[in-house]
Amino acid sequence: MASPNYRKLEGLKIEIQVRTILMHAWAEIEHKLAYKNENQISKEVKRQLAIISAQLEGTDKQFQLLKDSIENYKDEIKLQVEISDKVSNKMELNFDSVTALLDYYFPDFPNNQKSATSVLDRLVSSNYTLERVEELLKKSDLSF
Repeated sequence: MASPNYRKLEGLKIEIQVRTILMHAWAEIEHKLAYKNENQISKEVKRQLAIISAQLEGTDKQFQLLKDSIENYKDEIKLQVEISDKVSNKMELNFDSVTALLDYYFPDFPNNQKSATSVLDRLVSSNYTLERVEELLKKSDLSF
């Protein structure tokens, strides 16, 4: 280690835990309920904690699948525009579709997700379709 400030840390081992928000919440709850001497926790409480833990693990996986599905949907919209130069009339106007189009047409524009919420609200209140939004974005010559 080059810096004298860190010489005392040489050889020190650490553990880094990477957890989802759900895993972190569960760890906090479990810690409060069961962080005692092994003999102080009844078998029934251990069993219930194990059941909840397994359910939360499944829920965590479902959240990841949902996140992946949303990303795939957005990628599909971008690919469709790239290949056929238009979005499918089967695609609905929603936060993810607007974000995908903003990202496609304005990749250098910061905070497309932040902008998408207010843009979407205005578009929905004006009864726009995703196809109409895409037409307008194609015609725009905005550069950011």
